[in-house]
Amino acid sequence: DSINTIPSEDENFLDIVKAFYNMVDWTETWIIALLSFHFVLFLFVILTRRFEMIQTIVLFSSLFGVFMAETLNDFGQANWLSFARHNYFDKSGVFISVLYSAPLLIISLVVLVNLILSMCDLMVKVKRAELRERMKKTK
Repeated sequence: DSINTIPSEDENFLDIVKAFYNMVDWTETWIIALLSFHFVLFLFVILTRRFEMIQTIVLFSSLFGVFMAETLNDFGQANWLSFARHNYFDKSGVFISVLYSAPLLIISLVVLVNLILSMCDLMVKVKRAELRERMKKTK
């Protein structure tokens, strides 16, 4: 069985997820490192949520990482023997999409929502300041 086999029509999503989970060797060092990287990056995003410039850098870096996923998949295809016990890297890129790109996209979404909330908060502050100025002028 390959990690990238096409599911049959009678398989539901949960069966596909279970099959994917069972086919991955979760003890491989590079997979643990990849998951740890995503976890640390997510914590970093949460801890720096008040620093818009850092959040913006993380957003664009994460999106660039997603953009480079196909190149990383090609590299993994060519060099998997040097760092993995199994070849997870196929032309469709299912593995790289699930374990690399999807977490980066989720982190990017968290950053984007945080930046939008920060902008809304700033707009409220500016409007309040405008109203205070208007009240001073009318007195």
